[in-house]
Formats: sequence, C-alpha cells, structure tokens
Amino acid sequence: MPFRLALVGCGGQAGGDVPNIASHKEVKIVAVCDPDKGAQARFGERYGVPESARFADYTKLLNTVECDAVFCATPDHMHAAVGLKALSLGRHAYVQKPLTRGVGEARAMRLAAEKHPKSATQMGIQIHGEGSYRTAMAWLQAGVLGNIQEIHSFCGKGWGGVPAPRMAEPPPANLDWNLYCGVSRKVGFIPQEFHPGNWRRWQNFGTGTLGDMACHILDPVLAGTRLTTPLSVVSHLEAPPNVLNYPYNAHITWQLAGTRNTARTVALHWYHGDTRPAKSLLPELFEELNTGSVVIGEHGKMVVPHWATPSVWDNSGKRVEKLPPKVESVSHYHEWVDVALGRIPGHGSTPGKCSTHFGYSGPLTEIVLMGNIASWQPKKVLSFNADACQFHGEGASDANFRVLPLYGRDWNPLAA
Repeated sequence: MPFRLALVGCGGQAGGDVPNIASHKEVKIVAVCDPDKGAQARFGERYGVPESARFADYTKLLNTVECDAVFCATPDHMHAAVGLKALSLGRHAYVQKPLTRGVGEARAMRLAAEKHPKSATQMGIQIHGEGSYRTAMAWLQAGVLGNIQEIHSFCGKGWGGVPAPRMAEPPPANLDWNLYCGVSRKVGFIPQEFHPGNWRRWQNFGTGTLGDMACHILDPVLAGTRLTTPLSVVSHLEAPPNVLNYPYNAHITWQLAGTRNTARTVALHWYHGDTRPAKSLLPELFEELNTGSVVIGEHGKMVVPHWATPSVWDNSGKRVEKLPPKVESVSHYHEWVDVALGRIPGHGSTPGKCSTHFGYSGPLTEIVLMGNIASWQPKKVLSFNADACQFHGEGASDANFRVLPLYGRDWNPLAA
C-alpha cells in the first residue's frame, strides 16, 4: 500500500520540497490544498490528483481525504494550525521551517507530537541532512574545540524595514483571501507582497529573517553543542519600524544553559541585515563570509559556512588539519517517509524519530522566535522560564503578550 501524502501549501517552497519527497518509491500524493486555485491546479496536474481531491481549505481536506501524512509549506502563520490538525488526526507531519509563527505555538507543536508518538514528525530544515552540517554537528559533539564558550551566527538577508507604501487591491479571482489569511488577522490584499512574494517580512504572515534563516544556521551549532534551554534574550538594535513589519538589522543575544561539552552558560549571538560579528572573531580567510557561524571553544574556533564544509582553527590562528572523518549526507525527505513506515530508526539523537522531529525542532524554533519578541524592547534583558514557556521580571508583561501571535479569530493552539 502506498504512503498516501496530502500537500497543504503549493507555492514556491513546495516546488523544491515535494519532488524530493515524491521521489521516494512508496509515496503517492493523494490530495492538494492551496487557497490559490492556480497553485492547486499546477500541483494537481503534476501529480495526477483529481479535481475532487483539490482543496482551498485544509480542514476540508483533512476531514474528508484518507491520507497517511501531511506536508505543510504554507506561509508561517498557518504552520501551527495545519500541523496541530494533522497530529490530532494521527497523521504523520512534515512542516516547513520555522515550525510555527510564535514561541507558544512551537511549544504546542512539541506537546502535540508527544501526545501522538506514532506520528513521524519533521521540520523542513533539509540542510540538516547535508554532509557539511552533519560534519559540523559530529565534530562539535566529538569535542574538537573542547568546552564551547560562545557562538556567533549571522546572515546577510534582511526581511524587514518599511516597504514602499502601496494601496490594497481586490484579490485575484483565483485566490480565496479569507482562507489565505487563515488564523491571522484579516488585512487588505497587496499584490507581490502578501501573495506571492514578500510575505516573510510581514508580521501577519511571516517571521522575518530570524524565522527564515536562523532555523537553518543555528541548527548545526545547537545540535552539535546540545544547547536547548534559553535563560534570557536581549535585542541590541532597533525595534520593529511598525506593527506590521520586522526590523531590517538585528543583533540578538541569548544566554543558554550549558551542557556537558560547554561552559556553564553560553552566549549565542545572532546578526542579520547589515550587521556582522567583529572581524576579529573570524579567521582571516573567512572575513567576507556572508552567512554562517563561528563557534568559540577553549581550544580554538570552528567556522560553519552555510552549505559548505566547516573548518577548525586553533588559538594561534592556524588551521587544524587532523580532524574526525567527515559525515555523509542523508535524505532529509526520505528519512521522514522511512521513519513513518517503520523502515529505519532515523538519524537523530532519539531512536525511532526523525532527525528534526518536533521534540528537537520545537525548542529550536522557540529560541529563534524569542529574538523577534526581544526586538520590541531593545537593550532590555528578558529573563525566560523555559519549563513554563514564560518570561519573568522586567519587561515580562509585554513579552508574554507576544508569546502567541495575534489571531484574527478565536483560536488557541495550546488548547487545539
């Protein structure tokens, strides 16, 4: 019997992900869903899905179609709604990064996955399966730097700032704008901003540069150091320019509780837009590195470029040549299918689970999205109780208000 897969979200990201999942010989796509009828048609025709199994509303698809698994590549604001619904029905779930739009939603997804342990879950950070990132994780876990002291991660993108003013227009006839807005607040349609195109920089639908890129770039360094518990977060730069958009530039610092191969606490720094760590942190060869991480340990530094093999440098600035073997790539997409089918135990730290299952990717997403919350109170250190998923102390009231996004209807993911 084939692995029956339903697609929710048939835009640009699905165009890259779905062919990789569908290349698994057991996968059969049985339904597609998108509020854009054109996207429905493109994917429906490509994968032989009949008109009767093409939907605009994901709830109608999941309530009527017999499927084993759900793939979700909607804009960020619908990830939790689709993922929680899929898990509640006992489906396997693959949800693109960031796992959710809000910190509290990420916590809800992790808890839902714990309630449904037979459902294979995976967050879509496909680079986790690439040999370069797997090598970085393995070398860090092997202790090539000794105890880790701090981490600096950065990205040249900037999904923020104030866009040029544009008037809202009637949505095109093929787009159900109410369904596109989904659980988010209803706003007027702006072509080439909300759909398709630049929705990431709008707080109604996206999570800015942090949500787009930090889930990738922080993944190997946090997995390699096993850092999962944030103690505090502070934003050093500007606040969002308005209630609709994200700041273009950012420098965020988290204090994370240490693990067995780190200092007692570790400072994790994130920079995006035009900001970068001090050049003195980077070996000379990598001064112009645009996107990646520098991990600092007692024995030296590791440079982890985005999509490239890491390098290790000792405290004198000399490149270290004697290192553990590099690690081979695996298929992030096929792993999910094979774990769901019970074929392999998975490549993650937990036997029987995918490498970026929601128990791993939920806490990663929480850390990432705390940065967006901190940006509303620049230069204020916000203390965080990870067990309770709540801020405490100065600034906590406003920060806790932002743990869940603003919704356009009565919907609580923690009660879903």
